[in-house]
Amino acid sequence: MLTQADVCALIPAYNAARTIERAVRSVADQVGRIIVVDDGSTDDTAAVVEALNLPHLTLIQQPENKGVGHARTVALAACNLPVLMGVDADDMALPGRTESMLAHVRQGADLVYDSAELYDGLSGNYVRDLPIAEKLFSSGGLAHQLARNYIPSIGWPMARTEVAKVLNYDETMRHAEDYHFFMRALLADMNIALSRETTYRQYGYPESLSRRIDNQLQGVRRTLQSVGAPALTAFIKKSKLPQSEAAWIKACVLCRLEEWHELDQLCGECLGVDASSDGAFLWNFMAGTASYGRRNHGKAAEYLESALTISRRPEVLNNLGVLALENRRSGSGYFNEALKLWPEYLDARHNLDSVSPRWTYLPLRAEASRHDYGSAEA
Repeated sequence: MLTQADVCALIPAYNAARTIERAVRSVADQVGRIIVVDDGSTDDTAAVVEALNLPHLTLIQQPENKGVGHARTVALAACNLPVLMGVDADDMALPGRTESMLAHVRQGADLVYDSAELYDGLSGNYVRDLPIAEKLFSSGGLAHQLARNYIPSIGWPMARTEVAKVLNYDETMRHAEDYHFFMRALLADMNIALSRETTYRQYGYPESLSRRIDNQLQGVRRTLQSVGAPALTAFIKKSKLPQSEAAWIKACVLCRLEEWHELDQLCGECLGVDASSDGAFLWNFMAGTASYGRRNHGKAAEYLESALTISRRPEVLNNLGVLALENRRSGSGYFNEALKLWPEYLDARHNLDSVSPRWTYLPLRAEASRHDYGSAEA
């Protein structure tokens, strides 16, 4: 039977001198081996790791920074235990994480993802719980991951090492490499288990998130493009989700792929079918996005105004403000109202201070996530 001694913790690190000790010590008593890959740090990350002097700790130093995808690949290649567990250098595993996740591996899982809690990285204060979205636990529910990421711990799974080495990480991806890894596992019908237990603590830094969000979205788009719309549509159909859920996932995929004509057609079909207030709001909002993508600003405004009559939500106000700016009118009233509804809404704050307006392409999340800690979507 697999035990904690069969688990290797993989920790990629870059300029993590302030946090790496916390990450390493959080797994020191939970695994048989720890591998830290210092990805060309320019601070004292390596010195801090060496000073820990743990017998089961291996430090691999890279001469230059090549990105987290490359660092994960190096760590994975060095792993010689049957199970691995990821941890970020600025986060920590909570007590009992290894045993909680290992129980799923013993039952046949290839990969395991757990729920998390979010702490502010600057103050160290608790912010919120980050549970895996409940919809993912239903039959076929993992297909919702095609629409957007609902797994807070997507970058730090536990996995059978042989499976992870077959999947591997794309070394060319500096952003969203974890989403790319997950999607390939999902489409390959790997046995993916989800845990409702909160066994991981993530530390959020709003400034760094705001800088990375565009790159993350590009990484998600690149992942979906590598699969292609036909294969993604076939997977959604195979999931056998209710028609309304499947249609919405397809709409989100088409939006990510910037297939505006197909998205416009799908919205037209669904607006006449889903008569619920929530459905009418979502499809009017998405139809506005499709029209904006097709540069039909007049039609985009019509759809957004319809959505606004159903629910006065910040993302609608933001996008109406963007349309106002692009028509050489002031959008500040829209952006200020959006910020009153959600003070952490980065798209609206960006638009108040920038000449390059930022459209919110998907409705804001209903579920708690790290991404809404300083960012509109991902």
